Amino acid sequence: MGSLAKRRLAPYAGRRGGRFMAIFSSKKSAPVTPLAQLRDDPKLSPADQQRLVREVLSDETIRAKDVAWSLAAKRPELRRMGLQVLKRSGGELSKTLIAEFRDKSEGQQKNLIQSACELDQDTVTAVLTWLQSSDNRRSRSLLGYLIRNAPFDKVKGALSKLAADATGEVRVAAIARLREDPAMLRSIGLGADAISSMVQSHADDLRKAGYELAASLQGEIFDTILVQGLGDS
Repeated sequence: MGSLAKRRLAPYAGRRGGRFMAIFSSKKSAPVTPLAQLRDDPKLSPADQQRLVREVLSDETIRAKDVAWSLAAKRPELRRMGLQVLKRSGGELSKTLIAEFRDKSEGQQKNLIQSACELDQDTVTAVLTWLQSSDNRRSRSLLGYLIRNAPFDKVKGALSKLAADATGEVRVAAIARLREDPAMLRSIGLGADAISSMVQSHADDLRKAGYELAASLQGEIFDTILVQGLGDS
């Protein structure tokens, strides 16, 4: 192409290139949503975080699936935000929670359990049942964590069976929570004989739970168990 033709086409090429650059720039500089800022910027000031949370909660188009990630967040403010959106969205809350357990660290999964404990009893029961269905070490640890941290009334129905049938950490956690309802303890047969058996176990945590139970109950037999425990390292 001759130099004269190049000069004649140059203005058009410049406009075309400028238009393409403008389009590209506009896409690249699209505003970040409040939800994305909360998710991606761990260094937000408390004031900015509160402002963004208010913006998210005022946006009625945001649904549970949009905030599910926040249920595993370390910051309780973000978990509370996600829970508010979940509650107003309705649907099967347990499914949303359980789906978030996948590919999460143990710490994040414990945060999910903290979120679950803020929801209704049906949701807590569904998460508890789901954890029971898996027999790996982490699931047992998370089940124990749920039993220890959930409001008593939300796990009360499962405690008797877990205290009687579960093993290890899960059983210890269930027995420890049942101390809040001594009548339930007696109803499942955890009387003096059962507690004596617990404090003779080789497992330190089970013996500790047995001594704690004996200390919470009245009667000479329980005093005897405690006196015998003075020599237990």
